[in-house]
Amino acid sequence: MTIAMPFSKVTNTDSEIREAGVESTRMVARLARCPKDERATVAKAAEELAERLLGN
Repeated sequence: MTIAMPFSKVTNTDSEIREAGVESTRMVARLARCPKDERATVAKAAEELAERLLGN
């Protein structure tokens, strides 16, 4: 039995995953160099990314 998804759905999902990976890598780099007072802003951005990926 084969379950097929429309090609556009697979392509869109792949692009979203790639973009999320790039975005999370940038956040880690930003967190590594930011002062303590900016860490809450980076944490909020990470939470928003997680929510977007989880579809909440």
